[in-house]
Amino acid sequence: MLYFGYVTDTMKVCEDKGLNWEDFWKEGHNNKVYMCHGKDNIMFHSIILNALLLGQEENYHLVDTIVSAEYLNFNDQKFSKSKGIGMTATEAIERYNSDSLRYHLIANGPEKKDTNFTIEDFTNTHNSDIVNKFGNLVNRTLKFKGLEELTAGKMDETIKKEIIDTYNEVGNLIEKLEFREAVRKIVELVEKTNKFYDENRPWVARKENEEEFNNIIFTCSVVIANLSNLFEPIMPEACKKIRKYLNLGEPTWEYIQPKSGIKLEVEALFERM
Repeated sequence: MLYFGYVTDTMKVCEDKGLNWEDFWKEGHNNKVYMCHGKDNIMFHSIILNALLLGQEENYHLVDTIVSAEYLNFNDQKFSKSKGIGMTATEAIERYNSDSLRYHLIANGPEKKDTNFTIEDFTNTHNSDIVNKFGNLVNRTLKFKGLEELTAGKMDETIKKEIIDTYNEVGNLIEKLEFREAVRKIVELVEKTNKFYDENRPWVARKENEEEFNNIIFTCSVVIANLSNLFEPIMPEACKKIRKYLNLGEPTWEYIQPKSGIKLEVEALFERM
């Protein structure tokens, strides 16, 4: 029996949404088919499914790209419902922040070798990368003591170039399905901006040079605005909050600048675990 669950599932979704399923599965529609699976299904998706599609002789578009992952283990053991090893996705998001889970699983995903999930590692990722780096940049910039609205300032050109380069690099990495490296590149921008913040000492500039203070805060705010685009595929809820804080529109994949003068009403993006 031919297994065309992928096609029939597409048909149902398209029917519900008023779309044409052939736009996704037939040749000549500028479409692209990705197959995402564990390494044990490589044979099926790379050879058998394509052979079945060809055998139909109905102009099916064959698989373009295979996203093949290794195994994710739980506390050095294979997930097992019968043995009570691991947790379901529903259980995980009921217990933990969904953005943090998404970030940790992508940043430590089993792209080229098996990886292991532990609550200890997840907690470390959350507190280190997410709270101490990303969350801290947002909080200390947009919640700077006494700052009620976004300052009008001059954008640092070196940081602007870093932002534009990050869009290009991360976009290319995502298209090549190198998600771990894509996350690392975004975090690298966060780290560079935190370093810029520390080296320019806005807490000193606030007392001695108002123009310099405004430039520092504005530059860091621009980075945060662009992080709401870059992190959108990974941490959508946190990015939605940032867009609300900075009165931004829908996410894009291009350099943006928030408007100065907007009132800043900001809450912490994340809580420490």
